[in-house]
Amino acid sequence: MPLITRDIELSEEEYIRLEQESDIRHEFVNGKLIDMPGESLLHNHITSNILIALKMLLREKGFSVFMEGIKIKVPVEPKYYYPDVFVTRELFSANRFIAFQPELIAEVLSESTRKYDTVDKFINYQKFTSLQYYLLVEPSVTLVQLFYREGDDWEMRSYTNITDIVKLDALGIELTLKEIYEG
Repeated sequence: MPLITRDIELSEEEYIRLEQESDIRHEFVNGKLIDMPGESLLHNHITSNILIALKMLLREKGFSVFMEGIKIKVPVEPKYYYPDVFVTRELFSANRFIAFQPELIAEVLSESTRKYDTVDKFINYQKFTSLQYYLLVEPSVTLVQLFYREGDDWEMRSYTNITDIVKLDALGIELTLKEIYEG
């Protein structure tokens, strides 16, 4: 099922108000709403595994880890996304619904979001100067792609073995594929 883009124009303020009252999530790109499809059980399971593993690994390092319900805003552009999981050191005070400085973003791919996550979102996620890692996870096969910032460039490593270890040096942790795919 393809992603559905609503053909209505909203301001950023209208979008934020709408999301606080809506029963379904929408991403917001240049004034347009993009419906976020529901997740499969497998997608939810893997997303939860990533969240739990990152929370455990980062619990005493000053990071916060969020899943699906908190938006991130692309710098200087009217674009808001709901990553499956993201990590930030950002402190939240007055703003409780939007983050601006993710350091790691993880997306669990699906047929309906694969192109959107690997192309459109990644182009925009690269605009976050805080972002060090973009993790793409295939749910039905053992495949994790790690995009990581190397100076001004982005590099990529693929992991295909359940015993592989994803090193996230900027966060001071290692994440195993076993933790991602467990259960």
